[in-house]
Amino acid sequence: MSRIATCSVCGKEFIAKHHMNTICSKECKQIRNSEHYANRKKRIENNIPVDPKYLKKGTLCWSCQNATNSGCSWSRSLTPVEGWVATKSYSYSVKSCPEYIQDEPVKRVEECDE
Repeated sequence: MSRIATCSVCGKEFIAKHHMNTICSKECKQIRNSEHYANRKKRIENNIPVDPKYLKKGTLCWSCQNATNSGCSWSRSLTPVEGWVATKSYSYSVKSCPEYIQDEPVKRVEECDE
């Protein structure tokens, strides 16, 4: 089923053949991919964690300190946290949580040959 969509890169309207299509052309796809790569590379080089509000897939829990030390009701007993914003599919995809604490960035350590 086709629909009229607006390109997320250039803003032009186009006929999308799938409801997930957000890019109108190969050129716009290349622009989007190069921007994502540049931003990702900059985050890695500067050791900047991903801002949780930009998580599109997965769950906020993957970058939360409370997920591994049983600091929240979800990690202890799979009881939803009061006040979180989450969508339910197979499990929950948590977008915001009052108990969220950002994990510390992982520092790379190189082995010493001594």
